[in-house]
Amino acid sequence: MGKLMRGLISYDLHDMLLANPQAAVKEEIRTLRKGGHIPDVVYNEISDYLNYDILGRQTERDKIFNAAASVKTVTELINKVLRPLNRAITNPAMSYFGGVRSAFHAAFLPFRPRPTTRNLGQRLLNLVHFRGRDLLHAQFGRQDTIADLETGEQRKVLDVVRDTDWYKITKPEDTLDDATLISSLTKTGMISFKLAHVGNRYLSNVEVSALTAYYDWKYRFEQSYDTNSAHYKNIVKESEKTDIPIEQLQTQKEDMMDDIRDGVMKTQWEYMSHTMPVLFRGQTNRAVFAYQSWWMNYFTSLLGEGYHNLLTGRTRVRGNGTGGRLLTPYARLRVLKGVAGVYGMARIAKQTLGITMLGALFLPDPSTGLPPLLSLASSMAKLILGFDEPEKKKQAWKDIKKFSVRLLPFSAAVRDIAKVGDTWTLKDYVFYTNNDEWKRIWIPVEPKKKKWKGKF
Repeated sequence: MGKLMRGLISYDLHDMLLANPQAAVKEEIRTLRKGGHIPDVVYNEISDYLNYDILGRQTERDKIFNAAASVKTVTELINKVLRPLNRAITNPAMSYFGGVRSAFHAAFLPFRPRPTTRNLGQRLLNLVHFRGRDLLHAQFGRQDTIADLETGEQRKVLDVVRDTDWYKITKPEDTLDDATLISSLTKTGMISFKLAHVGNRYLSNVEVSALTAYYDWKYRFEQSYDTNSAHYKNIVKESEKTDIPIEQLQTQKEDMMDDIRDGVMKTQWEYMSHTMPVLFRGQTNRAVFAYQSWWMNYFTSLLGEGYHNLLTGRTRVRGNGTGGRLLTPYARLRVLKGVAGVYGMARIAKQTLGITMLGALFLPDPSTGLPPLLSLASSMAKLILGFDEPEKKKQAWKDIKKFSVRLLPFSAAVRDIAKVGDTWTLKDYVFYTNNDEWKRIWIPVEPKKKKWKGKF
């Protein structure tokens, strides 16, 4: 019943909040295109963004899958109720691949300390874009109060942030659902993982990053108007060189909330359809490339934004025609210092504690493994095509069976627990580790003495 109600509600909300406003926007950009104000490539990209990321329409891959999905499903049963109301669910790929992604989550993430501790460490990525003192202030210091965006009353920074639309989407409230035992247990097992991302003043990455970005904005704002600061003098020089008014290069009060959200997006990402990498457009692609967005965001959002700052010396464009606010010289170089600093911290953690951050949190290696569905497809191809290679076919069949077992709910948590006391210590259970290197450094082994065999 919950699924049926969501279907009915989503149609009305879709028309009211998305489809009708989107039609007006498309008409406006179509007019701009006809007038030669925007090139075709920009028009096409905006259209794709509206169709696939905002409205969630079917991509070409989704259409191919839906055309092939001729089996009667629960969707068809629901449609029998919806069609008299002039409604219908026409995208089985959304239901099917949404179920696949839910199965992945239930199998790989709940009741596991490792993903949570890894997630907690992601706040250190703030050092790539912001000052260490601002991160420490955000993590442990007392919050500033700022004027509320609606009423103007003084409130704590995070209280204002939590009233914004983007934060509410980042931390959605529980919705009407026909919760099964598996889904309920999955939600319970994911509490610590989600809390490491958003929802708590001290534990959550989003809150800490939002405050860090706020203190960075505050510092640049103060420096922009301090006539004795090096930053103000740089602004004056840039203004004289480019004929851009000083106030357009200075950090403004109205930049605050944009800078806070930018800080969160650059360091913690946003897992919403309209902020994901383009590769994840459509239900099919989201399932096929599951668990690959993290490293993509690492290289594009984190490092990409950092190197943009390094090369341009500006923040992102804010619609004022200046190419963005001017950064301080230190902020411009911060990506180089930040990456080096974080790498150094990772090396120290590995050598002194045996905890691995490189690869697990910093400098991820995209070539370490295929996404789950592509891995399954690879094994099936080897099984079908390995006509004259029985060993490869045998191994492929083993991989398929192993994949099937690993797709069972909470299977990763069970494997982790089984390793404790066998090949893992409690530290291995909680952290990604490399104890071999740690032992080589801290537990010296006496070199073996060569036995004299009576020969010279």
